[in-house]
Amino acid sequence: QAIEVEQANAKMMAIRAPDYYPYYSSFMTVKLYDTSDKENPELLRTVDFEGSYLTSRKIGENVYFVVNSYPRYWDVRPMCEDIVPMYRESTNDKKPELEDMQPIARCVDIGYIPPIQAENFITVASISITDEDADVNKEVIVGSGQNVYASLENLYIAQTAWPRYTEVGELAKDFVEKTVITKFNLDNGEIEFLGTGEVKGTILNQFSMDEYDTNFRIATTISGYVDNRDTSTNNMYVLDKDLKVVGTLEGIAPGESIYSVRFMGKRGYMVTFRHVDPLFVIDLSDPENPSVLGKLKIPGYSDYLHPYDETHLIGIGKEVDESIDADKVHTEGAVYYTAIQGVKLAIFDVSDVENPIEMYKEVIGDRGTESPAATDHKAFLFDKEKELLVIPMTVAELKPGQTKDMQGEYTFQGAYVYNLNLDDGFELRGRITHYDDDEVFKKSGYYFRGDYSIKRSLYIDDVLYTLSDSRLQLNDLDDLSRLKALEFEKGENNRNYPEVLY
Repeated sequence: QAIEVEQANAKMMAIRAPDYYPYYSSFMTVKLYDTSDKENPELLRTVDFEGSYLTSRKIGENVYFVVNSYPRYWDVRPMCEDIVPMYRESTNDKKPELEDMQPIARCVDIGYIPPIQAENFITVASISITDEDADVNKEVIVGSGQNVYASLENLYIAQTAWPRYTEVGELAKDFVEKTVITKFNLDNGEIEFLGTGEVKGTILNQFSMDEYDTNFRIATTISGYVDNRDTSTNNMYVLDKDLKVVGTLEGIAPGESIYSVRFMGKRGYMVTFRHVDPLFVIDLSDPENPSVLGKLKIPGYSDYLHPYDETHLIGIGKEVDESIDADKVHTEGAVYYTAIQGVKLAIFDVSDVENPIEMYKEVIGDRGTESPAATDHKAFLFDKEKELLVIPMTVAELKPGQTKDMQGEYTFQGAYVYNLNLDDGFELRGRITHYDDDEVFKKSGYYFRGDYSIKRSLYIDDVLYTLSDSRLQLNDLDDLSRLKALEFEKGENNRNYPEVLY
């Protein structure tokens, strides 16, 4: 079985005498296919949710979706049922119709989670991938989901509660921004709301959250700026199964902000940045007393941390040369933006928790070089057994005579393929690209965008597959020679259709 998710906009007509108003809405479509016949996949079921896809998780035989929806304020005095998101189902033998749309839940079944300033709806829904006739289970609350963490048993949605103001425009007493966590139990497709909790500060992404031994761990940043000084602080909290705070570690790296977090068992790893890159090793073995075990300070920072094994981490981020334009810094202790250079790959050894070290470092390109893997972990391909690391990269390089504070010229877009192990570090095996000539780079301006830019990679047996918006390419995993390419031709409705070119 296979699941396909589509996001589309649709124009709908809302009719209520004596007014007639058109309104526009966004729909997320989930399609379930039977792929047992590879040449003729069969569409079994289509489910439409009014709203925008946030994320999904497959656990066992069920896929759980999180959808954000805006209320439909087309009437000046709407009734509750008028603003509830719409929903419909259809099977392969029945074409979905507009008349099939119905409210996703009754108003009395929709929950509200204070202190979130409610403006949207969140739907958590489950769909079976083995039984196309099974009910679609749904739980709807008021709010706006921003980041999601899921274990095999529970799903956590993080929402930001911003400072509130009084009627005269003054900050309320609880003016610190907060993260509100909503917990749902997942049980073979059933979804049950369990409760909420809150902590100070905001989170970076889903890797700022984790569940371990029934406890929930979360890392946050409280932002601040006073008298030309960054007064931000960073925190680590441990909550019990009822989302009550039981452990607190606050005030980490004052004046800096979290750039990446990774939880691994009884430890947490946090990278903050202002001038150099402190990697903090945090002991979480005693949930009620989290503590800093050690830290490493090096130039640059890591946007994403990936486990190599229990005592080593892979980091991807940016190299920083703090000497560049140091006289132009406006904020105490910070670096000027031209100090941020090319993409940096690193391996950290954290076996000595009090003295973590950077074992290996690889810097790619000059200022302007970017990788989607730094902000999207799905673009990061690593296999320890195969010693394989594949990173999509847009490379900018300086020309002779240019200084390091300048933006480099774009010279390459594609995937860097490395051998990676603890004995030799990063060994570049080669580069793969979907661009057949350099013309697109010569024509690029300050930013580089292209339909043939590689975004994803995966391997099956001895073949490495890379994907862009315009091509699926197959390369030999041993020598990286190109085997075949599927070019996506645009057909009706701007849809892409693959055609075998070679």
